[in-house]
Amino acid sequence: MTQLAFETADIPGLLRDIQGAMQRGDLAGAGARVAQVLRREPDNRDGLYLDAVVRRYQDDLAGALAALDHLLALYPAHGRALQERGHCLLAQGDRAGALAAYQGAVATNAALPAAWRRLAALQEGD
Repeated sequence: MTQLAFETADIPGLLRDIQGAMQRGDLAGAGARVAQVLRREPDNRDGLYLDAVVRRYQDDLAGALAALDHLLALYPAHGRALQERGHCLLAQGDRAGALAAYQGAVATNAALPAAWRRLAALQEGD
């Protein structure tokens, strides 16, 4: 197996490690593994998404939004990315932007309960 093939084959394991680290609250470890994924595959859909989530949890909203911009440029109908964009914009106080992001999220993936809840709250003026 070539080095590239080995590195690519390891991506699914790294993605599982990221999710496990996040569940344990190890954001630094999750971020380090995300960086490994993105060094190997800069356009990796799951890596970019998890990068955004980890950054938001670390209160790096600008970094999270940059990762989401990259992800959505590659995959414009990525519902979870649109939902994450909504979470970031809402955290920044951009209610109109968050509303638009959540609307896009549920339009592309109706199975996103967090997006539906936030959308309803924003529409009710919560």
